[in-house]
Amino acid sequence: MPEMQMHFYPIRQDAIRTWDYNVQEMISAPPENPDPEALTEDSPFLALRGTWQPVLNSSALGCSCVAGATLMNENLVIARFQDGELLAAQNACPHKGFDLSKSRICGKELQCAYHGWRFDHSGACQDIPSLVNPPANKLEISRLKTFAVCER
Repeated sequence: MPEMQMHFYPIRQDAIRTWDYNVQEMISAPPENPDPEALTEDSPFLALRGTWQPVLNSSALGCSCVAGATLMNENLVIARFQDGELLAAQNACPHKGFDLSKSRICGKELQCAYHGWRFDHSGACQDIPSLVNPPANKLEISRLKTFAVCER
């Protein structure tokens, strides 16, 4: 019997809120004269952003591994930390936009290969090596744009 493959399903958290908000808005205040031609070419993609989508086979991402993926024109970095935690985020370091899929896991953090910035499994910036004591506000604005992720 073949081995069952598991998939990662990232989704934009803000897209869910936006989509739910728009649906609620349409329910509570429908347009007086709905236009059947109001759908655009982007409508299916906007709807898909509110659903779970497979991105990567679990077997392709071992412990302490990092991989890149593209889903609906969104470049993603998928990382599995030593403790099994997963991270799905935009594949660009907030510092210089470096491709984080070329980075590595160091301990409990994803370390950007360009300047060494470190991020935990929630996407929070934990360290900026060029600053001895990075201020908390600098670390907060350096957070990765993350997506909900689960393994099935």
